Amino acid sequence: MASREIGDTDLIRITKSRLRTISNKKCILCVITQKKLEKLGYSTLLATTGQEAIDLLQSKFESLNINNSGSSVLEEDKIKSFDISLVLMDCIMPKMSGFDTSRAIRSMNSQISNIPIVALTASEEEETYSKCIESGMNHCLAKPLKTDQFNDIISQYGVNNIMQ
Repeated sequence: MASREIGDTDLIRITKSRLRTISNKKCILCVITQKKLEKLGYSTLLATTGQEAIDLLQSKFESLNINNSGSSVLEEDKIKSFDISLVLMDCIMPKMSGFDTSRAIRSMNSQISNIPIVALTASEEEETYSKCIESGMNHCLAKPLKTDQFNDIISQYGVNNIMQ
């Protein structure tokens, strides 16, 4: 059986129970990607640039209203509720590249900066792979992302969809 394509998604965040598309440069492909991901059991949320994705990650964390000390059990429970467990990021995005977005995410607080980032790129060149790793990404996949590749990455990072 041939692999199905997921789509041309720029940045996807995956939570413990759902996946959210955070950034996409091509609106039509974004809608197609959303539909395919929903069929796999993931919900989606969109942003248009790397900076907007960073802002969404930061606002999600800030909405937990976590005390800087983070020492109490209540604070630890709040931190655990920050359930984003994987980011899929296109290397080429408007205004802020995926490389720069990854560097910015890596400079954020540990609950955000430790999220695994998987690059999506149309390039299969070793130089692109090296640049992905140097910018703080954990893995690199060629676009278009195929369903079996997506499922392998999801399994590697222990993420479940809402249908499981």
